[in-house]
Amino acid sequence: IAAFMAGKSLLLQPKPVRKAVKPLVHTMQLVKQPMYRNIKLFGQIKPEARIDIVNKYAGVMEAVHVDLGQRVETGQLLAQQRLADAEAEVLKTQARFQEASANAATYDTDYTANIARYEADYKLAKVNAERFERLYKMGAVSQYERDAMQQTMVNKKALFEELAMQRRFANKPSTVYRQEQVAERRYQEYMIAQNKYKDMLFHAPRSGIVVYRNAEEGAYVAAGTKLLSILDDSGYKVDCDLNEADASAAPLGAQVQLLVESLGEECRGTVVY
Repeated sequence: IAAFMAGKSLLLQPKPVRKAVKPLVHTMQLVKQPMYRNIKLFGQIKPEARIDIVNKYAGVMEAVHVDLGQRVETGQLLAQQRLADAEAEVLKTQARFQEASANAATYDTDYTANIARYEADYKLAKVNAERFERLYKMGAVSQYERDAMQQTMVNKKALFEELAMQRRFANKPSTVYRQEQVAERRYQEYMIAQNKYKDMLFHAPRSGIVVYRNAEEGAYVAAGTKLLSILDDSGYKVDCDLNEADASAAPLGAQVQLLVESLGEECRGTVVY
């Protein structure tokens, strides 16, 4: 009886109610946009350009107008060597060129005048020689006089043909052409002196920052010395190796977003090669 009553009390006890367990779910709204792929690469960040300023001629630095870290603009005067000797060389070669040009012009004028005069003298001497020949046959003049007139004609003819039969270069007589070539050579010397003068003035070939300086006022520098370096910071390139598995993700011309871990900055760019 006791066992029966105990079992009955157990059956009459209310059963525990189980609560439903709700799973933890995070949701987000999907937006249609291009799919991106992250690629981790190792490489170098290179500026748009780095230009070294090197002197062509040995000499003393007369002035240096920029400091390390200074920003410069295209065409700005950076430094210059001592210019007194170069300027004197320009003036000397200019004077030589002008003198040679004047000589060439004089030779041209003289040639034109001389050939006209010698031609007229030769024609006159020829007429006189023919007249004396007739007079000699008539007995009016001696043989000596006739021969003297013939010799005069020969001399006048030689002077005329010396100019008229000159070999021509560029459709000009050799004497005139020679003087013009001398003037041209003097002109080239003048241009070389001008270029040397300009080469001793150092201008910025493009805008950027001075990142190297090895020039001081009054210091002597040998030819070929690197004096300054300019870093063009208008743009940068990331040079890195891309393996074959990732090459399809970055085709030529693709727009990419870069995370530079060393700088902690993001930037956008284009695949150029």
